[in-house]
Amino acid sequence: MPSSQPPAVSVSATFSEQIDQIHADLAVWIDQSELSDPLSESVPYAVGGGKCVRALLCRLVFEDLSKSPSHHQTNMMRRACIALELIHAYSLVHDDMPCMDDDELRRGKPTAHVQFGEAVAMLSGDVLQTLAFEVLSFDELFDVPPDAAICLQLTQELSTAARKMVNGQMRDLLAETEDLGELELTELHLDKTGALIQAAVVMGAICAGAKPLTLDVLGGAAAKIGLIFQILDDVLDVTATTEVLGKPQGSDVKLGKSTYVTLMGLDGAQSKAQSLNDWVMDELSSVRPDLTHTKTLVQMLAGRQS
Repeated sequence: MPSSQPPAVSVSATFSEQIDQIHADLAVWIDQSELSDPLSESVPYAVGGGKCVRALLCRLVFEDLSKSPSHHQTNMMRRACIALELIHAYSLVHDDMPCMDDDELRRGKPTAHVQFGEAVAMLSGDVLQTLAFEVLSFDELFDVPPDAAICLQLTQELSTAARKMVNGQMRDLLAETEDLGELELTELHLDKTGALIQAAVVMGAICAGAKPLTLDVLGGAAAKIGLIFQILDDVLDVTATTEVLGKPQGSDVKLGKSTYVTLMGLDGAQSKAQSLNDWVMDELSSVRPDLTHTKTLVQMLAGRQS
C-alpha cells in the first residue's frame, strides 16, 4: 500500500473483520438500550465513524493471547470492546462542547452539540458513560450471561481509566495558556489519553485469562502507546489538514495549549514517538514473541496520518 495513504485505511483493511464486529456489537447494544428521542439518534451519531482503536487493541490482545477461548471469555471481550468505545465517545462529545474545546467538527461531520444542541450533547455523553458500565454486567447479551469474576476486573479497570481520563481533561483545561515542561505534559497525557488505551490492552488480556505479571507488563507498554498516540496527535495538529484529520486543524494552537511540538519542535516530537514505539515493541515481544496482530496495529498507529 502506498505510504501516502492514511494508515487508518490500512488499519480498516487489515482488521476489517474485527472492526465490523465491533460496530455491529455497538449497534446491537445501543438498539437494545431503547433510548428515547432524540438520544436514540444522537448516541449512534456520536459513536459512528470512529476508528475503534481502543476496542481494536482490546480485541487483538485477546486474540493474540487466547487461542482457544471459551464462549464466556469471548462474550466478555465483546462487552469490553463496546464499553471502551462508549467511554471514548462520551469523552469526545463532552470535549467538543463550547465550555471545553469548542470544536465544531469531529470525524468529518458536525460535532454532537452542533448537530443536536448543547443539552442533548451533554445528556448523550452522560448516557454513553452509563451504557459503558451497564454492558459489562447486563444479564444476557449475545445470548451469554456475564462472567461475574471477569466483569468485576473489567469494571475496576474501566472505572479507574475513566476517572484518570477526566482528571487529565481537567488538567488540560487548566493548563491552557501555560507553558508545561515535559514531565508535566507527560503526566497530563498519561491520564487524558493513555489511561483508556492502557485499560483497553489490559481488559483484552483479562478476558484472555492472562496472569498478573503479564497484565503488568502489557499495562506499562500500553501507557506508552497512549503517549505515542498523543504525540502524533500534536504532530498532526500542525502538519495535517482539516480534511484529513476530520476535525479542525490547529485547534491546540487556537487554545494556547502546551504540546509535544511546542515543547520539542516537530522533529523532536517525531523522534520521541519513534523512541517510545521501539520500547513498546520490545516490551510486547517480552510478553510473547507472537503478539502479531497487536504489534501490527501498534506499528500502524505509530505511522498514522489522521
